[in-house]
Amino acid sequence: MQSRLTLYIGILLISLATLALQVLQVRIFSFMLWHHLAYMVITVTLLGFGAAGAYVAVKGTGNEEEARKKAGVSGMLAAVTMILGFAVVTRVPLDTYMAASGIQFAFIFLYYAFIIVPYFFLGLSITIMLTRFSEFVHRLYFWNLLGSALGCAAVLWLLPSLGGEKAVFALAALSSVGAALIVPDRKSIAVAVGLAVFIMVLSPLATTIFPVSPAPTKALGMFKFASPDMKTDSIQWDPIARIDVVSSKKFSGLYRYHPWDVNKVFTIDGDAYTFAYEFHKPYPEVKLLGETLYASAYLLKDKPKAAVIGLGGGTDIMTALHFQAREITGVEINQAMIDAANNTYKTYKYPAYQDPSVTIVHEEGRSFLRRSKEKYDIIQMSGVDTWTALASGAYVLSENYLYTKEAFQEYYQHLQEDGILCMIRWIFNPPRECLRLVTSQTAVLKEMGATRPWNHFIVLKQGFLASVMSRPKAFSQREISRLQKRLYGNEQVEIVYAPGLEGNSTFHRYFDALKEKREARFLDDYPFKLEPVGDNRPFFFEFYKWEDMFRDTKMEEGGYLIGTKATAYIILSASLVQALIFGCLFILFPLWRFKRDQVKLESAGKMIVYFSALGLGFMFIEVALMQKFVLFLGHPTYSITITLFTLLIFSGVGSIIAGRLTIPPKKLILLATSAIAGLVLIYSFILTPLFNGLLGLSLPGRMASTVFILAPLALLMGMPFPTGLKYIGQGASKFIPWAFGVNGVASVVASVLCIIIALMAGFWVVLGLATLIYLIGGWTLYTTKIEPTSEG
Repeated sequence: MQSRLTLYIGILLISLATLALQVLQVRIFSFMLWHHLAYMVITVTLLGFGAAGAYVAVKGTGNEEEARKKAGVSGMLAAVTMILGFAVVTRVPLDTYMAASGIQFAFIFLYYAFIIVPYFFLGLSITIMLTRFSEFVHRLYFWNLLGSALGCAAVLWLLPSLGGEKAVFALAALSSVGAALIVPDRKSIAVAVGLAVFIMVLSPLATTIFPVSPAPTKALGMFKFASPDMKTDSIQWDPIARIDVVSSKKFSGLYRYHPWDVNKVFTIDGDAYTFAYEFHKPYPEVKLLGETLYASAYLLKDKPKAAVIGLGGGTDIMTALHFQAREITGVEINQAMIDAANNTYKTYKYPAYQDPSVTIVHEEGRSFLRRSKEKYDIIQMSGVDTWTALASGAYVLSENYLYTKEAFQEYYQHLQEDGILCMIRWIFNPPRECLRLVTSQTAVLKEMGATRPWNHFIVLKQGFLASVMSRPKAFSQREISRLQKRLYGNEQVEIVYAPGLEGNSTFHRYFDALKEKREARFLDDYPFKLEPVGDNRPFFFEFYKWEDMFRDTKMEEGGYLIGTKATAYIILSASLVQALIFGCLFILFPLWRFKRDQVKLESAGKMIVYFSALGLGFMFIEVALMQKFVLFLGHPTYSITITLFTLLIFSGVGSIIAGRLTIPPKKLILLATSAIAGLVLIYSFILTPLFNGLLGLSLPGRMASTVFILAPLALLMGMPFPTGLKYIGQGASKFIPWAFGVNGVASVVASVLCIIIALMAGFWVVLGLATLIYLIGGWTLYTTKIEPTSEG
């Protein structure tokens, strides 16, 4: 008989592989397709686990030896299907940008069919162990959550060290090692260990077995098509993005904004692209650097102190050097981009990143400014997002704290008295991105006391791009005259709006409406949503309206009329429907069909409510808190990793504590769920003041503070689920797989539903609903009396 320790370590390794695989798939699909496929990965993971619970309910676990063998074999099958699944889906020509095509919907279902299989086997392994060994389920649940927590952190090391493809092989091998610790006989152990060794031997062929390549509509895919001679100079994965540096002699003709010789391009996740420029004379002597839109703010400032947020290939840095900025701080969230740019430019005659006046900081831009005491003459952000996805509506779900009202307040606070905030984005026709910048900044300026906010803006245009300049102090006519003089003879850059200059642009019409106090009607009548967004609902790119989900919105770009659709709304809604259909079809129906006679309907109904509430409530809290800690920790990856790690680790500890308490299970659950609800309400009032008070701490200090803040809540959140399993195991153990099934369906639905709610009402509402859900769940179980109709 194997010891419990091997069982604990086995479930830890399989849980680690599960969570790490989920995060890894999100990263890989973000490169291959678009970031909104993250919702598909979450949905498929939970569906696989729910289906596994249904399978165990129907087939049972057998005795201890049989259960161990089934769990171990499932771990090995998960390892094999991880690799086979990727080998198939990387060869399926899915492109969600072309979602209107019927064949693309078929390809989406193919993705579902193949990536759900490893999650089914991973879920089967874990469910069998938690079901069969319910007498020490609290300890098993702890090791399960500990493994999941370690899986979050593992990806931070696996991606940069191995790359996306080889990391999949590493996780498959890990799953097989976990299986070797679970299986009960030597022959099975030998098979599992042999499989792990075989997988690692194959890992050098990872990029051949499943070639990860971008969709044809992503920039890198289009570059490959347009430039057959294109070579890949370097590839670097990190938890934020994959950075490709590619080169071709044909690149110099692709980008009309800078008519310079260019042969290298950086792409972020295969799409957002930026060019590497090599000059053979000092930057102040490169005349063309002063004739583009990137020079907008510098035309009004002499030798300024500048902060650049989002560096890309360094165009903003080079422009600042051209205008002889006395001090330049470049803030970039992506370390892989910094490394790629450094490695490229250090071989050039005049390396921009190595200039003595330039300081490069690896951090999220807004978080850096929040903790800085410096004030700048210019704060510049140029296209800190991907255009192609924005045009399709694919980034509507991309919460971005750089463009909220609170963010603009902080930018203004870090400007000198006459400093300028300069943001360059795509203008479109009719405008939406740049106009929403204007409406949001107008709201902030009015709160700061500006009585004539239209005097605080200048908008310039070059091609498809526009530069929106604003500041708390109104622009003077002298400055407008200086700008006109410096732009004289420049046929590429034109003034779209400036105080005192007549015109009929959309920006003029908006400010006319503002002057006439009919701004609300202007915004209601506009074809896109332009209302300012805040940190509670940071969806700046949510331009579409739900009622327009299936209606094309015509936009003119460079003389071409194109139709755009809220692609992300369609995908989000489809994900919710699919989650409900598949959850009922593959989880609830089999359970009902084969287990309906084993538990009385009254008790079953209450159990369903309870375990559904836990799935909904946990997911709502998890997603909302990960969003709330982004600004405090200064990096989305840090927020996701530290928040999830803390919730999982301390939930596991809470499970252990609950198993040792002598409080009756029903009473413990009522106390725990009530305490969770109360603590979440307290957090909703104290988090913002806490963040403001602790911002001065170093990153390790803020990470430690995050753990300290979240630990009490996580401890409580780890108690209801295993205690509920223990309670029903005392009188109706055959209901345990039902518990996993309904909890899985609720989690699947919650993973999509909480985003829809956040889009409509904000993340505080998501947290508020979570408190109500936990209270309902706790009270429902407390009033439940289990009376099984067959032997429990």
